Amino acid sequence: SINVLDYATLPTSADPSATLKNSMMAAFAGLVLGCGMVVAYNMLVSKINTSRDIETKFSLEVLEEIPHIKKLHPRESLLLTSKRIKGEHFYAESYMRLCIVVQHICMKNRMKKIIVTSSIPHEGKTTAAANIAISIVRSGRSVLLIDADYHHPTVHKMFGIKRVRRPGEDNVDFAFDANQMNGDIYALSNGIDVMRGTDRDQRFMPSELYARVEAVQEFYDYIIFD
Repeated sequence: SINVLDYATLPTSADPSATLKNSMMAAFAGLVLGCGMVVAYNMLVSKINTSRDIETKFSLEVLEEIPHIKKLHPRESLLLTSKRIKGEHFYAESYMRLCIVVQHICMKNRMKKIIVTSSIPHEGKTTAAANIAISIVRSGRSVLLIDADYHHPTVHKMFGIKRVRRPGEDNVDFAFDANQMNGDIYALSNGIDVMRGTDRDQRFMPSELYARVEAVQEFYDYIIFD
């Protein structure tokens, strides 16, 4: 037989101790799940966020970090010689530090040719090449900047060099005799010489570019390829 000692009563409210316990367990589970998602994301997504990531993933030394300046309009120039950039001292100083490092590496390894490239389009490769050239010229060295982009040459646009220009027009003159270099090299008023030789309607083979560079490299301390 069964003897009932006490009848159960229906609860009228939640147990405070159970509510606190459940809340703490839910918070801990959420924290563990969140940390796990962050770790998994970092392991699966190979995104570069800092210069340290570059050095760690590719075992490459970062020479300098250039501050990002947002353009006010798509065609705005971010050259060190532009009016807006002249007031951005930290921007110019970063390129000057990069210029010092690059020149030190070149002197140490006895080389004068520098190639500026990028992984994807519109990363600022041409702007970087032009600003490095400007910084080196400001240090008292001679520079030849070559537009070697066969698909989308833009150096001549950045410096205002038209497809057809004769000696003495505006601030652009031929740096050498037109017959010697077929009129491909222009001497700008900022001290940089620019070789514009990759027009869509008049391209030449890499071997021809190499021959032209070899013919004039003795006149320059540094040659920069964009």
